[in-house]
Amino acid sequence: LASRGRKVIWLVRAETDEKALERMEASWKEYFGDDQSLDWKSLTTVWRGDMAKPLLGLTEEKFQELADLIDAVIHNGAQVNSFLPLEALKESNVKGTMRLIDLCQRGKEPKRFFFVSSISATAVHPFGGS
Repeated sequence: LASRGRKVIWLVRAETDEKALERMEASWKEYFGDDQSLDWKSLTTVWRGDMAKPLLGLTEEKFQELADLIDAVIHNGAQVNSFLPLEALKESNVKGTMRLIDLCQRGKEPKRFFFVSSISATAVHPFGGS
């Protein structure tokens, strides 16, 4: 990322910007421990947002700013719960994905959209096969 002058913007659900950063730091530590060789803070920016809300929980101005900054979206923020009905997941998963696609269509040029499925990322599928 650094050699190409790129940064990752993380959209993190939280009540405040500070809590969004704290949540990201906790997740990073959970996966990578105290490894200081991974200087993720210099390569990333944390934005407070929520896929279940219109404009991802951002103001119109911040939503447009985000659209102007990015060149791709990697979406792996779906709420995963096999026991909830579709209606309970619709706002965050279905409409949230639609909001990210809308984000990709805004700005100077269209963006690439990558969807990461939790089920397809596992080694064993719940319906058989691999």
